[in-house]
Amino acid sequence: MKVLVIVDHLRIGGRERLALDQMYEMTDQGIDCKLVMLDAQSTKENPNFVNQKSELPYISKIKILSSPKSKFRQFFFLSKMIEEFKPQLVLAHTLPPVVMLRIIRFLRIWKFQINTVIHQLPSLSDRKQRFK
Repeated sequence: MKVLVIVDHLRIGGRERLALDQMYEMTDQGIDCKLVMLDAQSTKENPNFVNQKSELPYISKIKILSSPKSKFRQFFFLSKMIEEFKPQLVLAHTLPPVVMLRIIRFLRIWKFQINTVIHQLPSLSDRKQRFK
């Protein structure tokens, strides 16, 4: 099985921790998987997991790719990634790539499952956010 995991970034936070833990477990189980960061920037105010010394032994075992910054280029980056890697499952930890993935899946007629992980209770969200 091949799995593609997509996150906005790897800055220190809850959803990023979950995505990394998923990657670590899949790698330990021998599942071929890659992690795609849509925004790879980190600053001193927002350090990321990749730069943490405690994560280095684990991070080095997983495949992390950075996508281009613009949404237009991200679309083509993800399309090329799916064409080359041919994942059966794509785990998205944020909503914007889900839209791109659904369009890619429709246009290219590739068979892959998209699972979206929602990290917020709908009852605590704004009405617009719940609609998304």
